[in-house]
Amino acid sequence: MDSSQYSVYSFLDPTRHEIRILTLYCGSFSSALECSLSLTTLTTPDSYEALSYTWGTHYSSRPILVNNRELKITTNLEIALRHLRREDKNRVLWVDAICINQAKDATEERNHQVQKMRLIYGKAQRVIAWLGPAVEGDELVVDLVKDLKSHGISQDAVEASLRNPTESLRWKALFELCKKDYWSRVWTVQEIACASLVTLKFGDYEIDWEDIGWIGKRYSDDSGISSLPPEMWNTKLYGVCVRHSLRVLVMNGEQPPLLGLLDMTRRYSCSQPRDRVFGVLGLCKDIPEAAFAFAYGLPTADTFLQVAQFVIKTSGKLNIIGQKEVKPNPYRPPLWAPSELNLPSWVPDWSTEPGIIWFHSSYNGYRAVGHSKATPTFSSDGRTVTVEGCHLGDIEDVGEPYFGIGTPHFQFSTEMKRVIGSWLVLALNCNSPISGGASIEILEEERINAFCKTLIGNRSGTNRSVDQELYHKMLDVARGASTVPTESTGNAEDAFQKLIQPNVVEWSDMMFNRRFFTSGHAIMGMSWHTARVGDSIVILAGCDVPVILRKADGDAWEFHGESYVHGFMDAEVVDLLQAGKLKLKQFSIR
Repeated sequence: MDSSQYSVYSFLDPTRHEIRILTLYCGSFSSALECSLSLTTLTTPDSYEALSYTWGTHYSSRPILVNNRELKITTNLEIALRHLRREDKNRVLWVDAICINQAKDATEERNHQVQKMRLIYGKAQRVIAWLGPAVEGDELVVDLVKDLKSHGISQDAVEASLRNPTESLRWKALFELCKKDYWSRVWTVQEIACASLVTLKFGDYEIDWEDIGWIGKRYSDDSGISSLPPEMWNTKLYGVCVRHSLRVLVMNGEQPPLLGLLDMTRRYSCSQPRDRVFGVLGLCKDIPEAAFAFAYGLPTADTFLQVAQFVIKTSGKLNIIGQKEVKPNPYRPPLWAPSELNLPSWVPDWSTEPGIIWFHSSYNGYRAVGHSKATPTFSSDGRTVTVEGCHLGDIEDVGEPYFGIGTPHFQFSTEMKRVIGSWLVLALNCNSPISGGASIEILEEERINAFCKTLIGNRSGTNRSVDQELYHKMLDVARGASTVPTESTGNAEDAFQKLIQPNVVEWSDMMFNRRFFTSGHAIMGMSWHTARVGDSIVILAGCDVPVILRKADGDAWEFHGESYVHGFMDAEVVDLLQAGKLKLKQFSIR
């Protein structure tokens, strides 16, 4: 936006819920773009359509006339407006980059307008999602949608069309449409989710959301994806699936919590790191507008710190600390640049690659502390959180990390074979006194049992419960290597490969960027690859999984990842506390 053109904007009264709307004057496609701004209120708004689009690069801009003054906008927006302009009739739109003052000194306006995004898109007559100019094959999408609509987009019609070899080009074109940059932008999630009506526009083509939204319902899980023809398996349908799921929630009067939304959209892109938060705030059930916690003008680090504090205080849960980004492994360059925000160890940087599949996900169903809530206190600067927890023991031995070096995600690799073998040797040597009990030798059967369950996080299959047949096969393989581990683990690795290959993606997710560890209390588990000997294994109040803490200066601790600890994932610690075998203490984490 051209910094010399701010006189275009009149004052918005936030107490009257005012917004600006844009009248796009009619004209030919190639003629200069002219428009004007006027005020309306969200209480009783004039009729308008809201544009959902990706801004594009600020380094490429084009001028338009707004209220007879030149204003520069991004090339992508200029192209969108040309396709939206009618030849014989003006069009009234709401476009964020034009209707909100983008000047550096207009932070207060942007802050209160961002708070109203849900209302702005929800009150619009319809939302137009601009996917970009048309490309070769887009006409096939329109034809396919027309044919499917003639059959009511029924499941039978969809399945019959998918099985028809002559339809493959049209289906490929549809899934290519789902891979456009638009679907990877974080702001567009709430813009579609909150809309009453959505039209998808690409070039001069238009289709209704319902013409494509069914993909979200049909392919929102792995079983749906796997029913696609093999050449379509790698198509990215996640963007459509997310928006479909959130539209259903909003239409049903439900809203997800902030942490769930941040998790869901973490790999999405945005121009400003803080937009990962502000881009989803309008969808959150736990942030009423009257108690809006965050200011758009805050530095990114302060925003992320406030988010972590807010989630912990309002939920009584510490699971957000498990979303902390994992330090990049040395063999794979990170998808994004490592964090440079100097955040406390327990505060996630939402602008970085997560680098791991989290144990604490509700999909896994772990409840290490039962239903306990956290009652945290924060230091005066907010950077240290103090919470109660139980110290299970210290790490005494660690296996080599699994990094998935140079191997596609869906293949059982030589590295995976070697790592599993080395972890098995470590597990077989885990033979120490049980915490709080007598000094006894842990039976080999128990060690093998614990190792096999740890290796898969005691979860397997779509229902996330242990597949007993698979588990017993694992036991047989591990027993075969247990008598002379150093000589027989090679055979065990080959046998494990046969067992793991059918579900190798799931296994790889569990092991990736992690390492196996044991402690002096007959404890074994998995944590981040950064865990090291001497780190403490701790269960914190309000955290669904154990964590790894490392001693810092004085009485302070640093967070070094969540973990799976066998035998401590389902509220067992509650019984140990009641029996007096464990005690609560305060942990100040900075």
